[in-house]
Amino acid sequence: MTFQSQKTYTIQFSLKKSSISTINLSFFTLFCTVSTKKTQ
Repeated sequence: MTFQSQKTYTIQFSLKKSSISTINLSFFTLFCTVSTKKTQ
């Protein structure tokens, strides 16, 4: 593995992690919203 491809891989990995976090966050927000609506 060359340095350049390793760098690209790291960037892609970070992007994947951040997108997964974003998806989780939006699901969490949605879940919270639904929960509060149910209790009201």
